[in-house]
Amino acid sequence: QPADFKTIWLDETKTIGNVDWFFDDMIGSTKHVDYAVQSLDKRGEWWKLTVKNVGQTATPFTVSAIKKDSAIFTTRLDGIAVGATTTVLIPPNDSVSMVTIDFKNLLNDVNRSNNNIRTRGILPKFEPLRVGFLFGIDNSRRTNVYATPIIAANVYDGFILGAWFHNGILPAKKLEWSIAPMYSFGAKTLAGVGNIDYVFFAHKNKITLDLGARQFAFESNKLLNKSLVYNRVTPSVIIEFQGKPTSPFSSKLEFRHLFINQEDFTFDSLQKFIGKVNEKSNITELNYSGVLKNALGNTSFKIGIENQQYTFNSLKKTYTRLTLDMRREVMYQRGKRIYARVFLGGFLKNTGQEASNFLGLRSRGSLGLVGHGFNDYKYDGLWLGRNEQKGVASQQIDVNTEGGMKFTLPEKEGLNFGFSNNYVASLNLKMDLPVKFPRFLQFKPYFDIGYFKDVNSSQNLLMSGGIAWELFGDAAAIYFPVYFNGKALADDPNGFRALMERRGKYINRITFSLDLKKINPLKFVKNLIQ
Repeated sequence: QPADFKTIWLDETKTIGNVDWFFDDMIGSTKHVDYAVQSLDKRGEWWKLTVKNVGQTATPFTVSAIKKDSAIFTTRLDGIAVGATTTVLIPPNDSVSMVTIDFKNLLNDVNRSNNNIRTRGILPKFEPLRVGFLFGIDNSRRTNVYATPIIAANVYDGFILGAWFHNGILPAKKLEWSIAPMYSFGAKTLAGVGNIDYVFFAHKNKITLDLGARQFAFESNKLLNKSLVYNRVTPSVIIEFQGKPTSPFSSKLEFRHLFINQEDFTFDSLQKFIGKVNEKSNITELNYSGVLKNALGNTSFKIGIENQQYTFNSLKKTYTRLTLDMRREVMYQRGKRIYARVFLGGFLKNTGQEASNFLGLRSRGSLGLVGHGFNDYKYDGLWLGRNEQKGVASQQIDVNTEGGMKFTLPEKEGLNFGFSNNYVASLNLKMDLPVKFPRFLQFKPYFDIGYFKDVNSSQNLLMSGGIAWELFGDAAAIYFPVYFNGKALADDPNGFRALMERRGKYINRITFSLDLKKINPLKFVKNLIQ
């Protein structure tokens, strides 16, 4: 029992003083530490430092006087009450350049940026700048900025050149930012992404205020030699509910609003190009998700509701849609699992239901059994060729959105297939083979079943299967199909199997997924340490 452990520990270590902060707060709760420097004043020859406890626990801490990155004076203080302040006198020494809290970084302080103050100069709480490459462990007595050159490309932006800047990964901070300004040589305009997070705690729950922005080209006209560009700003609030530290269940609530601006070409009555216009969208989302962790396999779910209001042909239209994404892992032998995903989606309201598919403004927000770039109307994904209908770029899919099936559609004729303005349902299965492969040869059989409501389709129940070759975990994968249900092209030219045959050679039916968000080195390193 915790109480017995505390008694034995005190008896064996002969500890003197109050250690309730350790057993009650550090071990028995999720409370965080955050001491902040308030001011540094000269009192005669001495320095007077004022410290405030802006955290949630009264942990003991140290204060040190710094000279050339070395502590020449250190004093230990007992924890002060949450919200209270205390003062510390620093002995006179003209060579002291900075006073800092927890010089040796022994505390798990959630915000070290407020631990330091310089003895001279303007903006004394602003630490000297330190620039690093890629990422690393921060120096808490410096303002850390990391910079890395970026080279990228896609079909519409062509060659993209820029740099990635951020304020570090370790340790975690209240305010984290990342920005990657770039130039698109294909669209001849600025491109890039940016993100800023502010994290704080309220009623033991972790709250993240997030603001993201991005801009890229999403389509081009070779005859005009011009590209269309979108830009997006997404403020969001994420609440991570903190249960007991030993609880296997965790959950979070996310509210997000998307301000989207996308360009479109305009032509006169003689189809002569006259310029570009901007189309604006406003989308509101509310998602609740949870994970139940288990050594034999995790179970997760995500429930989402989404609303958009827009204008088409001077008519006001709107939709509200509800989705459910459930996932389950089952270990069938050591290190080998079966993975199942169920997706259900339907509209509570949709004034664009008269359209049979996602194409056109009348049916924004359509549900699909497969995630393609041209149906990514929220611009959440990063695509090699978002609106390509042929070639390798057209074979990129997103298996973590919508129905999660793994087929690609033929040019023009089949672009409506598998999409609905009513409802869709799908089941995605895959498994680890009971054979040990090298890490770079992770082959997994998959099988998908999907149903979409569309009165204009001759086949609404779809089944397909094949072999997935996963790379970098599941951040990237190549899907080799071996089965599509339905009649042959000669018997039903608009059926599932027939549409896949229209793709021509087998290599044109292979698809791939590339989740660049999972390959993000910032998130990758954070996931390793969580």
